[in-house]
Amino acid sequence: MALKVISALDTAKTQWYHFKAIIVAGMGLFTDAYDLFCISPILRLLGRVYYQKNRIFQDKIFNNNDNNFFIRTDVATALLCFSLLGTVIGQLVF
Repeated sequence: MALKVISALDTAKTQWYHFKAIIVAGMGLFTDAYDLFCISPILRLLGRVYYQKNRIFQDKIFNNNDNNFFIRTDVATALLCFSLLGTVIGQLVF
């Protein structure tokens, strides 16, 4: 069944359906890979929000050096593993 569709696309003249198939395939690739590419900046932001060291609340002085913001290794590993596992499960269900 699928081979008939592919062979029909190959033998047909270029038409709107070809461009529509390219756009749908490109959007599928973008949405699938987006979460895998954006997990690193998200981990960085989570480290800034939830895992800060050298905070001084009394004087309202915050040291904004990037070395003061970190995320624990076990949390980062769990988030990365669950994002990859979610991708695999999503591909299998789809």
